[in-house]
Amino acid sequence: MRICSGPGCGRAIPEEARYCSDCQPGTAGDGDGIRVHRPEGATSRPGLRLSGAQRAASDPILAQYSTPRWGKLKQIVLQRYPFCVECKRNPSRVADHEIPARLIVTAFRSEQLSLDPWGGFYVMENLRGRCHSCHNSKSKIEDTQDWSAELESLLSKFRKRVS
Repeated sequence: MRICSGPGCGRAIPEEARYCSDCQPGTAGDGDGIRVHRPEGATSRPGLRLSGAQRAASDPILAQYSTPRWGKLKQIVLQRYPFCVECKRNPSRVADHEIPARLIVTAFRSEQLSLDPWGGFYVMENLRGRCHSCHNSKSKIEDTQDWSAELESLLSKFRKRVS
């Protein structure tokens, strides 16, 4: 699994694909041929970015970051990893999904590894504490990375638990 290359999309897609069905070049007719996902009523004026609330309104995975359940789990992750797992010198400020949340949620759903539809999102084994700088660096490159080995390793642990 990998992340769609469409700007602002981030949906999980098969490894051999580059875009999800909504982001295929030529589907939007907006000049560059790539569809940009925007919530209903969001502006598309140049220079304006969507707020976190606007992005969460159209993306159920982003909405999970504003739940009380995530807030509690984030505190546990930051206590478990007081210093960044990358640089090991800055304090952790971000509870980060090692394997991107979209991929892990999609995998958990497809294999029915949890009764909770968001079960993969809250898997402690996939969460690490990072400083903002290291988190931003990882986020920039994570959609170009092949997560197959990491995903298989994590899923195998849960397959054993379910069977």
